[in-house]
Amino acid sequence: MTLAERIQAVKERRDELLALQQLRELEEEVAQLEGRGQGPPPAEANLLARNLATRTQSAASQPGFAHVRRTLKPKDPVEYKGKTIKEHREFIRSCEIAFRLLPQEFYTDRDKVIWSMQYLGGDPRELWYAHFERTFEARGEIPTWEYFKQYLLDLLSDPINRSLEAATAHSHAMQRKDQTVRSFATYLDVLEDQLTAYTEEQRVQHLFTKLRPELQRAITNYHQIPATREDLIALASTLERNLRRTPAAHEQPSRSAHREKRKELTPPPFSRSAPKKTKDKHDITCFKCQKKGHYANECRSSNPNQLPVNINRTEKA
Repeated sequence: MTLAERIQAVKERRDELLALQQLRELEEEVAQLEGRGQGPPPAEANLLARNLATRTQSAASQPGFAHVRRTLKPKDPVEYKGKTIKEHREFIRSCEIAFRLLPQEFYTDRDKVIWSMQYLGGDPRELWYAHFERTFEARGEIPTWEYFKQYLLDLLSDPINRSLEAATAHSHAMQRKDQTVRSFATYLDVLEDQLTAYTEEQRVQHLFTKLRPELQRAITNYHQIPATREDLIALASTLERNLRRTPAAHEQPSRSAHREKRKELTPPPFSRSAPKKTKDKHDITCFKCQKKGHYANECRSSNPNQLPVNINRTEKA
């Protein structure tokens, strides 16, 4: 049987189940009328029975009955390429939402698996179809929905390696400054799903120790950490919003302390009154006394016959 034939068979089964559902609803209406003791006259009762049979037959034979009865239409999942664990989670989540919206159409594992198979793409499609035909279809068996999910997950990486990678990522996980508490808790949930199940107390401790330091301090001011992770997320989210509303009050002391520390470490500025270096004058000749070691304006010669010499005057030839 080809894939198209299997899909057609599932649709026919769906129409049959919906027809049976309508039949049960009509039977319940008749039972309620008869239970009140106000049953219709015999002629009207026969007419009601004939109408019931006609409606049931028409519903079962109507090809588009499923579309008439369907009140909610789930969104088709995005084609699954099997690149990341996040993509796997989104694909499985989309499929399971469709199962919940239309429980009569996806009553068995066979319906769920065959419907989801049509949204596989790339390597997962080829590998699953080969495995399905070799392992199940040849023996006339249908895999369970849980087996289908686990098989796609194992295609991403070996279970042992995946568990080790998740454990390493979990041990190094710390809330980023731009990451909300709710987003970080969801990230931890994704990692912990791949590890051995933790108790609720352990999950609370893991989340608390991986929050930002300012949130840890704010939570400890309550003197008691919440007993469940969801309560801890709610408390930490509230404190996180409060810290964001008053950032200046929390940052001002640290800034002032930083300025004071910087002043202490900064060396004093260069003093302008520092003594200047004395210029070497041993080759300088004085114009007054013709001695070396000083200029004419610094000369202390007491010779009254010596005329002052203008050092800026140029001599003519």
